[in-house]
Formats: sequence, structure tokens, C-alpha cells
Amino acid sequence: MDHVTEHSPVSAVGEAAVPSPPASTTTSVEQQEAGWLKRQEALVAMGRRALASPEVSILMQDAAELLAEILDTEGSAAVEILPEADGLQMRLSFGKAGKADTPDAVYRIGAAATESFAGHALQVAQPVVVEDLPHEKQFDDMVLRELKIKSGLAVPLSLQDRSFGVLMALSREQRRFDDEDVLFVETIAHLVAVTIARQQAERALAKERRRTAEVLQTVDALVVTLDPRWQVVDLNPSCRQATGFSLEEIKNREFWNVFPVPEEAEKLKRRLQGVRAGSSPVKYEGNLLTKHGQHRWVAWSCRSIAADDGSVESILVTGLDLTERHEAEKRAARAEQAAEDARQGSSGTFNRLPTPASERRTRPRRSYPYRQKIAPIMEGNLPDLDRFEGIQCNDIAAGGFSFVCAAPPASDTLVVELGVPPKLSYLIAQVAHVTRVENDGQRQFIVGCNYVGRADY
Repeated sequence: MDHVTEHSPVSAVGEAAVPSPPASTTTSVEQQEAGWLKRQEALVAMGRRALASPEVSILMQDAAELLAEILDTEGSAAVEILPEADGLQMRLSFGKAGKADTPDAVYRIGAAATESFAGHALQVAQPVVVEDLPHEKQFDDMVLRELKIKSGLAVPLSLQDRSFGVLMALSREQRRFDDEDVLFVETIAHLVAVTIARQQAERALAKERRRTAEVLQTVDALVVTLDPRWQVVDLNPSCRQATGFSLEEIKNREFWNVFPVPEEAEKLKRRLQGVRAGSSPVKYEGNLLTKHGQHRWVAWSCRSIAADDGSVESILVTGLDLTERHEAEKRAARAEQAAEDARQGSSGTFNRLPTPASERRTRPRRSYPYRQKIAPIMEGNLPDLDRFEGIQCNDIAAGGFSFVCAAPPASDTLVVELGVPPKLSYLIAQVAHVTRVENDGQRQFIVGCNYVGRADY
């Protein structure tokens, strides 16, 4: 690099940095302290400006003009990377901040390292000092040449793998910039880059939240947003319409103290606790009690939303109103029961196990003399498929079924496999009663169960 030795035009701070000239013997201690104080005040002022979160272009221009004022150069430039990524936009100012002697001028310049001072600074990714721009050979900045710029200091606005632009202090007189000048410029640039990154992150997050809110507001499903303590934070319109509750009426109330019927509240609470144990999503079907006392049959799905540190930030509960389908199933069950009763009355051949002395079912039942498979749920974990064992079913209804076994089940919560392969469905059932009976002189147990949800396999 003979041209550097001959002209010493460019210095990228680092190994190739140009040594700072010795301090002038005429500079007093008081003047040095005043200069340091002025720079500290400038940093504080820039920090306050950044907290106000102005538009990026305004923040960069203010920072560039502040650099020119502190470094005592005639001009400054704020260079932004164009969104289409095919060039740079440079805004030039001459004169002190707010007292420019010429209007600002905006130029479209090349982003390549050889096309402009700013492009070169972005390429080397560190502050660059130019002492003699007219004779510079590493890049050819035609705009600055035409403006008779002779010296300058450029610092890229970069953060990890992202770049946002360049700040420059420009002089029409040849001059040198020392290490303290470079350090001050780097500090301002870092402050501006962090502010821009924060603004972009906040805007991206706000945009994502708006989009999510718009989706939740338009879906037909019932959507309830909870905080980590299971308290209601928000409801979508479908949920407000279906339940009759406004957000103000139930905000900050626990989910299971609002929506399920009282007799199912504790069961729902136990099911939802699986979300914190990592079993997300947790699914549950049951009765929803509206504000006006009506029952709706809803299939709920609950999942946790994790924060950056892995903790639970919020809980999203979505529900599908299956009331019409549920009522249709009950009507079909009643029709089947009526037909079965008619057959019993005409043939007198129906034979089933003795009915328990205390009838517990509230839904119509029908005989279901088929063998199906069940498996116990232990410690809240769904059983593996190889754990299922065959049992003799007794009867079935829309809300549950009963089966016969030689000993009471090992758990009060079961998974039952219904259907014929390959069309199988898996339902979670809660044991409602275990009744001892005698059948042909043998002691057996009738186990009655209520369906509480679906199991995904």
C-alpha cells in the first residue's frame, strides 16, 4: 500500500491507526478539562435525545451535527442504508446544529467500498479517518470531492451482524483527528446504533402483537388470554358473545372460577395444571356456564406462551363450541335407547349385568356388549399404547360408559380406546363409581366412567 505511505490519506482505527499528534504545549489544563466536560455534556444530551425515540433519520442527523459541533468541523453527514439495499442516502449539513450556513442536501451514493467514504466505512466496519480526501486512492467519493471536502471521520452504525448507516464529521480544511476524537465518535455511534435496534425491535413486536390481536378478534373460536396466575386478561369477541361476559366483568378472575359449571371446576383446574408441567397443549371438554345460566358444551385447548427466559409469559385458551353436535349425539343416544327398550319389550331376550342399586347416570344408556381396551393414567401421564388391556363393556351413553372387571381399576382416570381398527378414537374418562356385583356366582365390578376429554395419539 505505497499510496498510504506517500499520502497517509486513510486510517482505519486499529492496527493501521495514525498516531495522535502530541498535545499542544499551549493548551492549558483548563482548556482540556473544558473540552472533556463539553464532550460529557454532549453524551448526556445525546442519551436524552435517544430516550425520546425520535425517527431514525432525525436521530442520525442530530448525532451527525453534534459530532461536527464537538469536533469543530464545518460539515456533517448522516448516511442511511436504503431499504431496497441498492445504495445509500447521504444527508449533508454545513454549519453548527440548528445554524446551518447552507440548506441540507440529500444525495444518493454507492454502497460499495470503492464508491464512497461511507461505503468504505461500512465495509471495514470500524471508524475511518481521511486526512487528504482529494488524493485518496481506496475509494473515490465524487460528491465529497465536488464539495471540496479535504478531511473527515466516518463511523459505521453497526450492532453485531446488522448495520444501520454511517455518521461523518467533514472538514473543508485539512486536519487530523486524534484518538480521543475517534473514541468520542465511537461512543456516540454505539448509542445511536443501540437506540435504532431497540426501536426496530419494539416496532416489530408491536406489529406482531397487532397482527395476533387482529387474528384473535376475527376467529370464530372462543379465545381467552390468561396471565401466569390463570387470571383473565382478555377475551375475543366470539368469547364475549358466547358467554355473555364483558372483559370488565371477569378481568383478573381465575379461569376455572368463571367458565365451567361448579361441579366441573376442580376437575378442569387439575387438567389445566398440566400446562405448567410442560404438557402443552392440554385439551378438555366440558360444560361452559354462561352469564345467563345457560350450558354450552365446549372443547378447550390450553397452551402456555414462553418468555425469553423460558418462564410462562401468558396462557392462551381456545375453545370450540360443540353444543349443537353434543345435543345431536344425545338425541341419537335417546333414540337408540328407545329402540332398544322396544326390542326388549317384544322379545324378552335381553340379558345384561345387574344394575347397581344406586343409579348414577343422568344420560340415556344403551347396551354395548363389546370388548374394547383401556389403560390407566398414572401421575398425569398418558399411557403408552402397549399398556392398553381388553375389557368387557357393559353399556354406553353420550357422556360416558361402564365396563366389567375382576378388580377395581388402578387409577380413577383412564384412557379408553373405542372403535375398530383402523378407525380408533381415544377418550379420557373419569371413574364415577365402582360397584360390586354377582354374575353367575362370580364376584365382579361394574366401573362407571364419565368422558372428560380426548387423548391425542
